[in-house]
Amino acid sequence: MGDKERLERIEDIDQEIGNGFAVEDLDLNTMTVVNREDFEWLNAQAKRVEELERYVEASTHIQRQLRKENKRYKYALEKIYDNWITSTSAISGGVIAFNAKEIAYQALRGCESDE
Repeated sequence: MGDKERLERIEDIDQEIGNGFAVEDLDLNTMTVVNREDFEWLNAQAKRVEELERYVEASTHIQRQLRKENKRYKYALEKIYDNWITSTSAISGGVIAFNAKEIAYQALRGCESDE
């Protein structure tokens, strides 16, 4: 039984008890008595954990995307730098700038260029 199903089962039992469920029908060998305030606190904490787990999952996905994007930008910057370093005086600054612009454009669009 998953955590969500367990929480739902506990809430169902609590509602049955609130609706006049006979205490005699409870198997006290498998149950624990908790005062109302503690039960509500535990229930709120369980729901908070579910919310935080969704947040962590979404954050992890965003972090993966940002790492991938940063890797792409780093590769583009390294490639632009390498092109500039390896250029000869025979290649004009305009050609170097055009190549740099194209590499940067591809990186910003999300393409990984292998040129």
